[in-house]
Amino acid sequence: MENPFGLYTKDPGILGLMIMLVTGSLTLSAQDTEAVIKRNSLNIPFRKYGLSIGNSVIFNGIRINFIDKDVQQINGLNLAGWTKDNGVNEVVNGFNIGIIPNSRLSRAITIGLYGAGGDKINGFVYGTVAVGSKTINGISIAGLINASAGDLTGISLAGIGIFTHKTINGIAISVPFINAEENINGVAIDAGYIQSKKIFRGLAITTGYLNASKYRGVSFSSYSRFGCMSGLSFALFNHTSELHGLQVGLLNYSGNNPKALRLLPVINLHLGKEKKL
Repeated sequence: MENPFGLYTKDPGILGLMIMLVTGSLTLSAQDTEAVIKRNSLNIPFRKYGLSIGNSVIFNGIRINFIDKDVQQINGLNLAGWTKDNGVNEVVNGFNIGIIPNSRLSRAITIGLYGAGGDKINGFVYGTVAVGSKTINGISIAGLINASAGDLTGISLAGIGIFTHKTINGIAISVPFINAEENINGVAIDAGYIQSKKIFRGLAITTGYLNASKYRGVSFSSYSRFGCMSGLSFALFNHTSELHGLQVGLLNYSGNNPKALRLLPVINLHLGKEKKL
């Protein structure tokens, strides 16, 4: 992974810079520590069971360590500051709690006092500043940025924004923005803008801008702009290149209507079915 959150951005733009500023500081905080990490640990009462203090590699029970390295599997409660090697082999089943918990697989409860990341997170994850992973399945809550390099599935909440390089499945709620490089399936709610670069299926509610290549469902926004829309759209201004449904707003544009009926106040509609490719 290129940072604790497994994010890869070829052309970051403003959004990418925001994410890198938040997550990049987490990488630096881990790299600045040059402490000598030992794999030795004090394990009570057994070598792999009970209570472990130190860098135990495989353990079942309660484990407490400052910096993890070369960890393989922890079952139970893992309390650690962060991982020196980005948790390339680490699997945590149970509670994974720390300043920046980061692992190949974390399932059940993951809590980061600063942020939480990894390759795959299943269950509940919370990061005070940010949450990031290749894939997230479950409930994810971030104070600022909630991001995934892969699919983001379940219930996702963030103070500043939700971003994925692939698809959002489920419910996404943020304040300024929600952005999916591919699809959104489910419900998206925010106060700024919502964007799906491919297909949005479901319900979108925003006081600002709503954009999708294809939209199938019901939407509420100030300004909606779709390449193709099948369903119902409420907005101050609706703009759809290919409409297969109903627009309600102050001004409504449907590019596939006759010229005299393309731009209409209050209501515009086109009842023809969407052509299947």
